[in-house]
Amino acid sequence: MTEPTENLVAEEYASYQDVQLHLWNLERRKTRSKLWITAAIFLASDLVALSIGNVLNAQTLMASLLFPMILFGLGAWAFANPKPAVIVAAVLVLAMFGLQFYLTGASSLLMGLLMKGVIAYLLFAAWTSAREAETAKRNLKG
Repeated sequence: MTEPTENLVAEEYASYQDVQLHLWNLERRKTRSKLWITAAIFLASDLVALSIGNVLNAQTLMASLLFPMILFGLGAWAFANPKPAVIVAAVLVLAMFGLQFYLTGASSLLMGLLMKGVIAYLLFAAWTSAREAETAKRNLKG
């Protein structure tokens, strides 16, 4: 190759790497944010349910904070490892819904249906962002 062609190829590769780095950072932040929003929705729905039932006190508040704090931690972990964090979050959310089903019966499937739909959407969107982040990371290495 001639000198100008080599410089052009090097510039294009550097530009491609910059774009992939930007995508990697952007999609990691999106994944983290979606998991944090999921945690906030869980906390808000628990607080609303506890206040409607007039059982909001320090003990129930601490119990309500446990699951959202786990999701918040998974969101922080998603910045380093997006796909595993989303998988663990999805498994935990499904386990939480399964526990509700076990404790309260089939009626729990319809209770909070809107919240469950929003959470399912957020987890799917987090999975999509995590997949895009991993693709960008793989393209950075290659």
